[in-house]
Amino acid sequence: MSQDIHVLCAMKINGTTIDQIKEQSIDPRIREALVDADGAVDPTYAAIMECDPVMSFQTTDLPGFLALCGISGLAISANVVLYYQKCSEDGIRVSGANHKTVTIAAGMVIPRSISARQGGEAVLSFDVIARSTDGLASPIALASGVALPTGLAVDVLFTAGPWKLNGSMQEGLQSIDFDFGLS
Repeated sequence: MSQDIHVLCAMKINGTTIDQIKEQSIDPRIREALVDADGAVDPTYAAIMECDPVMSFQTTDLPGFLALCGISGLAISANVVLYYQKCSEDGIRVSGANHKTVTIAAGMVIPRSISARQGGEAVLSFDVIARSTDGLASPIALASGVALPTGLAVDVLFTAGPWKLNGSMQEGLQSIDFDFGLS
């Protein structure tokens, strides 16, 4: 029995490719209602009341992301497309139009934080908040048989370095964490 395995390799935000994706997580944020009748021990009614999917990502492409989205977020105007590359059974990534995409037509891209450790890669965390375009359609669309974008490469990396406070060089910096403070 074979099993299809796909891994996130890149994404496009409003037509601009963001690669160097390090991590991802998807929270469907499903809120359900479980209701029982008077005197009943077990719930007799169950329903999904609301679904607000949020996808969280990390990238080491800090300048690419910040040039596109800035520090205050970005409305999705021309789709966010997540490219999932297919792997063969032995873990080798395949080529051609064998891949999958997840497309988000409406919502926001919000920067959350930047973290850097001395001698380690600086990482920018951000969320993609999906919403329905009309209140009825699914906020996320899936497609198969897709080719990957070209030019995916590690172009730049950053780490924690020296810093100044009030014009004076400070020593001993081990890490820095910056939270954009958006809610």
